[in-house]
Amino acid sequence: MRALPMWRLDGLTPAKLYLMARRKTTYYIDEGVLTAAKVTAAATHRSESELAEEALRRYVVEEGQGEYARKQLSALLQELRERPELKDLDDDQSMQLAVKETRAARRARARRRPDASAA
Repeated sequence: MRALPMWRLDGLTPAKLYLMARRKTTYYIDEGVLTAAKVTAAATHRSESELAEEALRRYVVEEGQGEYARKQLSALLQELRERPELKDLDDDQSMQLAVKETRAARRARARRRPDASAA
């Protein structure tokens, strides 16, 4: 059996080629979409998990969203590296800033959600 290229073990290569471990996760999905997925899975004799993984893989890999996101993240990180006010932070200061910005982003996202008033 020939060796598999390690650089492709990036989460974007079809898992069946590498027999990668699977992990349980939780997502919140619109009830109508979930019902349609359950019906589709049953009709195609597949598990809901297989259906969801295939849909995510198509979106991330085939439509190029994963590569696009990777490039966007790389550009953002480069932009942050070039900011003079961020160059001299020690590890603790960097972590404090990261936590502060993450919390602010989550609050902003929660305010934009249509159901934010119900929470």
